[in-house]
Amino acid sequence: MIPLRTFLYLSSVAFSAICLAAPQLHGQSMSETVNGSLELVVNSGDEEEMRLPSHEGVLEPLALTYEQVEPVMLACSPDKEGQEVTLSPLDGEGEIIAPENLVVANDGTVAFSIKAGATPGRYRVLVTVGADQYELQLHVAASPIYVPPPGPLSTPPVQGTD
Repeated sequence: MIPLRTFLYLSSVAFSAICLAAPQLHGQSMSETVNGSLELVVNSGDEEEMRLPSHEGVLEPLALTYEQVEPVMLACSPDKEGQEVTLSPLDGEGEIIAPENLVVANDGTVAFSIKAGATPGRYRVLVTVGADQYELQLHVAASPIYVPPPGPLSTPPVQGTD
């Protein structure tokens, strides 16, 4: 019969060998599908142009308030001219406002608008330019606090005894 100490030692060695030898499954990361960089250009008119670059296939986040519509432009390499662009919301909130057949223009840009949803949080949009994929992140702020319209306060009548 094997002593308990030896049994526990051999069991732990066998368990470690099985766990270490097990094949690891890895999902495809966004950076594995990216060929080149992409920038999101935001120009709200009265403010200075804001450029949000991509890092390993993920664009820096764009902050929006609830239900805000923001016209934006993707800036990629001009050699992507004519390639098809698809924009797919991954988290079900918000809306992409763009023509049906979106393609990269001859200057390497793609123009569209983003409408934030009514629920605060972080939302992702899959951006596909030709065979390359990127992730656009949207951070939607909570709705503003309700402020009643100005006007006279109405108070209920006080009932008294006669």
